[in-house]
Amino acid sequence: MRRRFAIGVVASGLTLTSPAALLAASASKDQPVLFTADRLDYDDKNSVVTATGHVEISQQTVRTVPNRPPVTEERILTADSVIYFEKTGVVSATGHVVILEPTGDVLFADHVELTNDMRDGIISDFRMLMSDNARVAAVSGKRENGVETEMQKAVYSPCELCREKPDRPPLWQLRAQKIVHNQDTHDIQYYDAYMDIFGIPILYTPYISMPDPTVKRRSGFLAPTYGNTDGIGFMYGQPYYIVLAPYEDLVLRPIITQLQGPVFATEFRERFNNGEMDLSGSVTQADFTNSSNTVEHNKLRGNIEGTGRFDLDDEWRTGFDLARASDDTYLARYNFRGDNILTTDGFLEGFDGRNYASIAGYTWQGLRPGDDVATTPLVAPMLDYNFVSQPNNHGAYFIADTNFVSLTRLTGTDSHRVSLRGAWHLPYTGAGGDVFEATIQTEGDVYYADHVPDPSNPNGTNGLSGVTGRFLPQLELSWRYPLARFYKTQREVIEPIAAIVVGPNGSNPDKIPNEDSQSIEFDDSNLFSLNPFPGVDRVEGGQRIDYGLNTGIYGENGGSVTGFLGQSYRLTSTSIFNTGSGLEDQFSDFVGNVRYSPGDYYDVLYRFRLSKDNLDPRLSELTINAGPPNLRFSGTYVFISEESGTSTPNFSTRTEVHASISSKLNDYWSVQVATTQDLTGSGSLQDQFNITYKDECFTMIGTYLRRDFSNAEIQPGNTFLVQFVFKNLGQIRS
Repeated sequence: MRRRFAIGVVASGLTLTSPAALLAASASKDQPVLFTADRLDYDDKNSVVTATGHVEISQQTVRTVPNRPPVTEERILTADSVIYFEKTGVVSATGHVVILEPTGDVLFADHVELTNDMRDGIISDFRMLMSDNARVAAVSGKRENGVETEMQKAVYSPCELCREKPDRPPLWQLRAQKIVHNQDTHDIQYYDAYMDIFGIPILYTPYISMPDPTVKRRSGFLAPTYGNTDGIGFMYGQPYYIVLAPYEDLVLRPIITQLQGPVFATEFRERFNNGEMDLSGSVTQADFTNSSNTVEHNKLRGNIEGTGRFDLDDEWRTGFDLARASDDTYLARYNFRGDNILTTDGFLEGFDGRNYASIAGYTWQGLRPGDDVATTPLVAPMLDYNFVSQPNNHGAYFIADTNFVSLTRLTGTDSHRVSLRGAWHLPYTGAGGDVFEATIQTEGDVYYADHVPDPSNPNGTNGLSGVTGRFLPQLELSWRYPLARFYKTQREVIEPIAAIVVGPNGSNPDKIPNEDSQSIEFDDSNLFSLNPFPGVDRVEGGQRIDYGLNTGIYGENGGSVTGFLGQSYRLTSTSIFNTGSGLEDQFSDFVGNVRYSPGDYYDVLYRFRLSKDNLDPRLSELTINAGPPNLRFSGTYVFISEESGTSTPNFSTRTEVHASISSKLNDYWSVQVATTQDLTGSGSLQDQFNITYKDECFTMIGTYLRRDFSNAEIQPGNTFLVQFVFKNLGQIRS
């Protein structure tokens, strides 16, 4: 019969106070220990308490946490036998000793002996399974002064052992002659330590110190970075992390270069009750090759960037994005980032059901050759309000959009615009299953602009200026009739679609500048749009008919083949669209797509725009994804003809292919090969090879990258990147 006893004399502390300590004794004397054992004996003469047979000791303790309510913790010890020597204060547990910590860590040992009111102790041949599945083992250990634990011939590893051969060394481990853990300072110190990989020592250090698992953040050195590039030479970065406050930190990232001056980089982060902010930047003094290939020596170069997001209440939030660089090539030169355009903005936005409101400002920095800061616009402010009503009993609903934009430049066109748009939609399903929708929309815009290019005098210097506006009412009636036929294992769907749009002609006065609608991509996604332009500065009036056909075959297991083909017909012979856009004539080009997706492992999408005259392709995009994870192919083919209507000057026919093959070789290894090719003559643009190993405790990523394009400072060349990530320790990368 098992017995249960509450014994206050043992309550002086048969506990472990932290996962890394392994040995501890700090329980309150006011908390009794609860014994469960098959047998309990008490020797009155020698004052010895002996518990044997499935001994279980459970005790709750109260831990005081600064600035927080007290925390109640429970620790459980099980053993074959436990002996308490009352006169000497020694507690001895023997045989299959298991100690379960409140954190979930579990300690296993053959023998544990605690003394000095349980503050000191000795443990032999123990192992520990931590809550994150990391493992610690040592030949012996002792605890002194109630806070310091010393382990002899100890090993630490977060890696799982091989199930078939558990005696085989883990993938990596830290092995030390002595490990000392101090609970007051929360430090773990390794003496005569080796890092073993597959049981082979590859790194030795006589001493290393790191915080214990109870420490979430601490100032100190981070893993270094290093590399080598043309023009800069060898680079070595040594980050240092600084904890400024519980919710603030700072990282100093000095970088030493072989051929240029040092780079001083830093990052500051702060978290607030209602948001967070991240700011970073760098500065150096180095040579700079400008766009005319002139070298400027010892030029001050750098960058600054940051983000911030703050919730004002349940409906409103504000934020900013900051990104600026001293010159066009600095960021790519030092491998900070590879963007072509840097965006800086600030905003305030609100959400209320279906409705949205915002006020924002934008500015940009172009990093491509030819980008001129004098002609780059500043947009501030930009105000938007979008309202969508609830549908009424007939399904009708109302949309209202309000927009104000102020755009200025140092050189070139300035414009200020107020736009109002309202639309009423009424969907209706007929008795035969055909679907109708009526839309009545009105849009009004008022502009004040300066130096707008004059189409009648393209060589003029002053351009057009003044106040202008437009009012565009439109009516759209759309119809679609889905027809379905069902078989045993599949169903077929054919759906003709048509829409009639009616509105006045000539809705784009010459005084209205074109800022947000310079480039139009006419395809299947905007064939049925009231306004195919991407922005507001240009609208399409007049009368037209849009029509197309949707079709598809759908299998019972999820496979499908779908297609769409459509065209537009305009009643007026004049057009506001560029030549080659596909919309310049009364009959537009044909647009459509075909998708073949027989299952999870194969998907092909082809999107196209074909000339209405001879069906020659003007735009083609083919995307293929095929194969299971252990061998998967992805490819994209893009063809843009010279006659596609792009607004890019001197644009010629472009054909590019991007392809990649990836393979998950097994549970841990994967490889990927990728290439980007210009088929019109430039050849290879970029080639890349990646190899990755990843398991529960270690990640290795190796990358080879070949770039064949260049600018003033960066020439075609090869890049090798290697990254090693050790769980709970950090990473090393080049």
